[in-house]
Amino acid sequence: MTQIEDGFGQSVWDDIRWALRFRRIRCEPVPWCSPSPDEDQDICAHPTLGRFGDGVAAIAERGGRRWIVLENIWHGWPDPSRYALFVLEPDDAVWMAWGFHDWPTAWRRP
Repeated sequence: MTQIEDGFGQSVWDDIRWALRFRRIRCEPVPWCSPSPDEDQDICAHPTLGRFGDGVAAIAERGGRRWIVLENIWHGWPDPSRYALFVLEPDDAVWMAWGFHDWPTAWRRP
């Protein structure tokens, strides 16, 4: 996958697909957990994921996929969204990535 400065090589079609997926899953109850210190360190050190947040806000396992929410200390215009959600397949392929500002009401905070 070719990495670019603002993203990680996703296409416009990926962005559209991910927007639709986020729109659907933000209404589903997700049992989030706090990451362990080792999980937080590993995720923040990841060459791709670590660029999209300052720390790990929450993690979950659903449908065989790993869900990770990163949080940014500085957020809002002109800075990035407060949160970045990554949903990874078992082989670490990105099933969805999306930035958002407000924690969905259907999601239980860790």
